[in-house]
Amino acid sequence: MVKVKGAQGKRYSPSQKAEIIKFIKEFNAKNKRGGLKAAGDKYGVTVVTLSAWMKKAGKPAAKAAAKPGPKPKAKAGRKRKKRTTATKAAPATAASVDAALKRMTEIRKEIAVLEKEFSGLKKKL
Repeated sequence: MVKVKGAQGKRYSPSQKAEIIKFIKEFNAKNKRGGLKAAGDKYGVTVVTLSAWMKKAGKPAAKAAAKPGPKPKAKAGRKRKKRTTATKAAPATAASVDAALKRMTEIRKEIAVLEKEFSGLKKKL
C-alpha cells in the first residue's frame, strides 16, 4: 500500500488490487457472499472502492479503460409530448397587438362579471 500525503487517499498497485480481488472471489466461492465486507475489514479498503474494482476487473481491458460515452437517446417508440406554455411570445405586429388588446379587454370584462357573481354568492353565506 502506498501512502500519499494531502487530501488524496491511499493508492494501490495493480498487483495489490489483483490480490484483494482474488481474496474476494475465493471468499465468495466458499461462503456464497460477503467477500467485499471481509476484504474491506482485512485490507482497510471501502466496499464502494472494492465494488468498483470488481466491476472493472470483470470487463475486458479496452472497455475498462474507456470513459462512458453520451447517454443513449430515448427509445424510438416513445414520443415526448410538446409542452405548451401561456407565456409564448407572439410576433410583434400591429395586428397581433390589437388582437391581444381586444382579448385582454374581453377577459377583464369576464373577470368583472365573475367577481360580481362571487360577491353575490359570498353575501348569501
